[in-house]
Amino acid sequence: MIILSNLAAIMAAPSLVVSAFVMVQDKQEAARIAYNNCLIEGHNEAMDANVNLKQFEVKSKEICIEERKAYYDIVFKDEKEFGASTKEAEDFANEESDNIRQYVVSSYALNLEGKMLMVKS
Repeated sequence: MIILSNLAAIMAAPSLVVSAFVMVQDKQEAARIAYNNCLIEGHNEAMDANVNLKQFEVKSKEICIEERKAYYDIVFKDEKEFGASTKEAEDFANEESDNIRQYVVSSYALNLEGKMLMVKS
């Protein structure tokens, strides 16, 4: 019986690791979507208000602060858990957050002429 219970524990361990990884990824994905959707709302509001590209680029850094922080914090924590230094984790979390914002700003530039709105995830 001891051998069977040990075998069951060994076989279950990888699925527990995978489950824990999926839960972390789900939280990170939810935070990413929340930040992205917030920026999209800002994009659409700015588009409706005829804000120029430079003004929107500045505005994009001032909006969605809480959503960005939530996403940043999760990415930072994950990187630290994977063995990154504090500086590496900070740099990566900033880069990931900036990539989302930059995507929405780039989309704004492309959408400006046609006054096209973005759709949330």
